[in-house]
Amino acid sequence: MARSMEEERIIFVDQLKHGYKTRYGKVRPDPRNRKDIRSVQDVFVASNLEILIAELPSKEAEWKPIESIENVLEDQELIDRTSIIEGDPGHGKSMLAMKIVSDWSDSICHSPRLEGVDILVYQQMKDLMKVKSIHEAIKKYSLPSGSSLSVSDVRRIISRCKLVMVIIDGYEDYSDKETIFSLLRDIKMNTSIVQEFIMTRTSVLLRDASTSGAVRIRLSSFDSLAQEKYLRKVIVGNHDKEVQRITASLNYELQSFQELCTVPMFYAVFSHLAAHGKRELRTLDSVSGFFRCLMGCLESHLKSKGDDEIIPSFALTETDDRALGKVAFSCLYDGEPEDGRFHLDSLQGQVGKRPIGQYLRLGVLVRDNSSDNAERVKFSNQLFLEWYAAQFLAWVMGRPRDSELCSQYHVSDTGELLDNMRPIDAPYMLLFMCGMSPTAAKLVIRWLGFIGDYRTFSVLCHLEQNGSTQLERLKDMCSEAYEVGVYHRPLMHESSIKVLVLAADNKIPIKELVIRGCYKSIDREKEEMVFTTGHRIPILSNVVELYIEQRKRVFNQEEYHDLIDFTSKCQNLKMLIMENCVLPRSCDLDKLDIFQSRGVTLDWCAISVWHRLDLSTGKWKQRETGKAPDYDREVTTFISHYSWETAGYVDPEYDW
Repeated sequence: MARSMEEERIIFVDQLKHGYKTRYGKVRPDPRNRKDIRSVQDVFVASNLEILIAELPSKEAEWKPIESIENVLEDQELIDRTSIIEGDPGHGKSMLAMKIVSDWSDSICHSPRLEGVDILVYQQMKDLMKVKSIHEAIKKYSLPSGSSLSVSDVRRIISRCKLVMVIIDGYEDYSDKETIFSLLRDIKMNTSIVQEFIMTRTSVLLRDASTSGAVRIRLSSFDSLAQEKYLRKVIVGNHDKEVQRITASLNYELQSFQELCTVPMFYAVFSHLAAHGKRELRTLDSVSGFFRCLMGCLESHLKSKGDDEIIPSFALTETDDRALGKVAFSCLYDGEPEDGRFHLDSLQGQVGKRPIGQYLRLGVLVRDNSSDNAERVKFSNQLFLEWYAAQFLAWVMGRPRDSELCSQYHVSDTGELLDNMRPIDAPYMLLFMCGMSPTAAKLVIRWLGFIGDYRTFSVLCHLEQNGSTQLERLKDMCSEAYEVGVYHRPLMHESSIKVLVLAADNKIPIKELVIRGCYKSIDREKEEMVFTTGHRIPILSNVVELYIEQRKRVFNQEEYHDLIDFTSKCQNLKMLIMENCVLPRSCDLDKLDIFQSRGVTLDWCAISVWHRLDLSTGKWKQRETGKAPDYDREVTTFISHYSWETAGYVDPEYDW
């Protein structure tokens, strides 16, 4: 007897959920431990999420923190718009997509809207590129192999559902944009009632027409709160002493590289090592040293497992690494292969069958779950790709006139290879190179000087050489306005902050520190300034002038006092300037004692009129005239200018 449409829909949903649980429901929290397999629900901890609220022609883009992905799902204004989850490698884009799929499959929905989804379609872009329609992909990759439902059945069932959500994962892996556009148009035309697409992709590849008008959500940092949550959920449970022990171990032994621990993948590796008392964690003074330690930890763990799957003689030579590095460098330099997936046979021919087997066991390479006949592999993370590319390129830089190499890359000198690259495309490769070879470091630093706008990054390159840097270079950078901006790429932002700390450690005065658009708060307990990226700086006694521009920000009294307390401890500070924000109409006098004794000046401008704080009264005066300002008018003008609806500071005497 023929099935009714409702019976077919129930069968389809059951098979779809079963397929998701089987294929995507399990993960390894510790990348080193192949036997530790758990559900996505048991290990998922989200990175900080932000949503783009304004993108200007200038460098600045405004991002607003959001609590969770459910905030986006429930926002009625965002329905029928494409949502893009973006973030740098290792930040958990695919994991977040899988968490949404898992919530729907397990009927654990924290969002009423997700709970109301009739059909959730999750497909990886690599699979979609092999079929003619999304309905064929669902049949081929999501339903059981013996399912009686046909492609036509899938199309018919979806077309009659009230609410369908589609998640496309790995969108950035393919450069055939015309095919992708055609596929997305097919999805929209044939599944007209789809309410939302969520596509994961890296932030550097957001320049094509398909993303126009999309909602952009980015995974920023895996901050201390997320790290503690991960420890409790995945490793130690609610054992406070163990949480404190592991956190203290990581903070001490990786104190120079807390920024790399904001990448969830790296934090997972090192937190599991710390949990088991591994002493490979030690204080490191360079990014290349940190990564060298990471590689050593992975290799040591693999050797010690004593598993039948492990080849007893685990020995990868420099020649092996260089051969893999040549492949990695070609991927970055020539863009081949475009999707980063290598044919296994071809890769074994270039590197060797035994080394490739070892790299797969190590986790540097992973097998690609494609269904075509040709087996493929890829680097498990972009940073591994850059690490091995750096080994090859550093070796090449030591052979500037090698005729074979020059002929292969069509250059007269191997140093010219850098001219065809951009620092922002492979920043870690450049840092790794500087830590591997003094010759490569010299060439990289000189090249950065030629192309400009990478002064702070070049200091980090200096640091890779046994942790040493040039004090004169630091003094030169700090003798003029030094800026930390919201528009900096994460690594460049980290570079800027690290230079600040280096200058403080070496007691080098910073004439003017400009913090533009990335100030968040003051951590009173730790006495640190916190940025919107999650990065922090301690009290900087060497700053002379501090300028903070935080557009649309309304400081409440507590936030204002926290900032005053923090800056009053900056012993050489002479001037604090705040612009494009609203400060309270007065400051408690007991907070201003140090400012008054040292003669520190505090200036503030909301829109156009500059004010100066009278340290004897704690109230504002117009800077030019010395008269009392019309504070209410300033606030009203500020709100009107930015069309801003704020839950920030509300003066008791002022009715917003």
